[in-house]
Amino acid sequence: MALLRMDHKVAKKAKLARVDEIIKELGLSKCRNTIIGTTGAKGISGGEMKRLSFATEMIVNPPLLFCDEPTTGLDSYMAQNVVSVLKSMTSKGKSIVCTIHQPSSEVFAMFDRLLLLAEGKTVFMGPRENALAFFSSLQRTCPEDFNPADFYVHELAIVPGKEKASKAFVSGAAQAYNDSSLRENVDMAIAESANEKTQILEFEKALADKPKFAISALEQFGILFRRYALSDIRVPRLLVARLVRRIALALITGLIYLNQVYDQKGIQNLNGALFNIGAEITFTNAFAIIGFLPLSMPLYFREYDGRMYRVGSFYVAKVMIHAILVNVESAIYITIVYLMTGLDRSPAAFFTQLGIFLMVANASCAIGFLVSFATPSYTVALAVFSPIALPMLMLSGFFMNIESIPVYISWLQWLSWLRYGIEANFIVQWQDVTNITCEYSQADQIRCFTNGQQVLDRYKFDPDNFGFNVGMIAMLCVLYHILAIVVLHMRSVRHAQSKTLKIDTKKLKIVNIGHDTNEELKANDVTIKTNTCINSKNDSNGKSVKAIGSSFSAAAADHSVASANGINNQDLNKKIWEITPM
Repeated sequence: MALLRMDHKVAKKAKLARVDEIIKELGLSKCRNTIIGTTGAKGISGGEMKRLSFATEMIVNPPLLFCDEPTTGLDSYMAQNVVSVLKSMTSKGKSIVCTIHQPSSEVFAMFDRLLLLAEGKTVFMGPRENALAFFSSLQRTCPEDFNPADFYVHELAIVPGKEKASKAFVSGAAQAYNDSSLRENVDMAIAESANEKTQILEFEKALADKPKFAISALEQFGILFRRYALSDIRVPRLLVARLVRRIALALITGLIYLNQVYDQKGIQNLNGALFNIGAEITFTNAFAIIGFLPLSMPLYFREYDGRMYRVGSFYVAKVMIHAILVNVESAIYITIVYLMTGLDRSPAAFFTQLGIFLMVANASCAIGFLVSFATPSYTVALAVFSPIALPMLMLSGFFMNIESIPVYISWLQWLSWLRYGIEANFIVQWQDVTNITCEYSQADQIRCFTNGQQVLDRYKFDPDNFGFNVGMIAMLCVLYHILAIVVLHMRSVRHAQSKTLKIDTKKLKIVNIGHDTNEELKANDVTIKTNTCINSKNDSNGKSVKAIGSSFSAAAADHSVASANGINNQDLNKKIWEITPM
């Protein structure tokens, strides 16, 4: 993580030193060599997992952290422990904004400032200790032995059967806050920023430019490759289970087709063995990818949105790691079945067919990647792959003569990697066979195949097509990989865009509070608010630019979401705009 996120100008030794510093700071030394764990696999505790989440963000030493319910799912002790870590981080100059879920009184007391929202309105914002006095002014006094956090939740909740009274209180509380000195303090803080002669840009504009990647694509690939390799190595039981499964399937298939001879029955049996090898490595490898890849996509999207690595680096690393496992497992399976069934055992024939089958295995992996990236979940990927693979299987030339395929569907055979693999392997197996025993009587010998060429003619396979078949497998493999990475890139961009705030300027009202004149931009019925400085950077002119808005909400009569994209840049250079809720 540190190697991916920290700048390439920082030496590796310094990056590792930063990791050690954070581990010590967040109290993770005890579990630094423990796997995180997943469902069914024990790992670190819930509190350690929360602190690890903070650690991954602190690697780049951000001045501001947004934490969404960091204590959810933790017991009271673990929740207090996590918030204590956050509190210690604020003492070192960091600003932390978080939502909190049912905090205990001890946890609640650790917070400095409090923002209460109800029905889309700001009911309170200011020092935590002032909240009780504010509610007392509304004739709502918190009992001495009551948790203030629970008191605020109860008072601002919309009670079933008392909706009208509850909403009236919320509206009154929001109005009381707007008329209070607390709101004036917020407005003054924004106005003071204007006196610094800094430009205040809307929240979306300030965060529009994507940060650059910290390291090169090649470095990202190397780190990700090592990461995924370690991930597999750390679960040896899974690797052993996959290997045992392949060996067991190979032995079962080999025993079924054991020691076939070159006679009329053997022709059908050997052809069946070749087809079953191709079908097995096609479905097993594709389903292996479809079974795990969709489950890892949420983590990928999170890291991609954080600009940790490029799409290409992720894709190539995943493909390379999986290709190693697939080729090793498939080679073991193919070798066992090949030697047990009595196929052509000359070294040239064996290694040629092994290579062709491995190409088929990799092509099936490519289609597995494509389907996984093109679908939103494992169940959908599984449902999509079956109708794709079945026609490829039926049009492979084994079940149906390729010259008998109906013209309206015959074009599908050119997309079938299995069709090219079957024909190429049949050619290798039969083209040099000159003597096949005919065990039938003299009268029935007309039905016999006496050499391998006759077998190939039966399936309409042409030995001259061998090079074409091998080339087509390779081309389809590359084509499906290209389509997969294109689909992944499109999904990644679309996912990132879905996280970007979109605002309709036609429904926007912006009030200038940093200028002598109280000027307004015309709008229908929406006003949006930002009131806390959260980010700063330099604009194209090298001037300091601040973005305001730790949080904001929007509401309109037509429920559209709003944005300040349409504000004139010249106006932004002159004024400070507060975008406030109606």
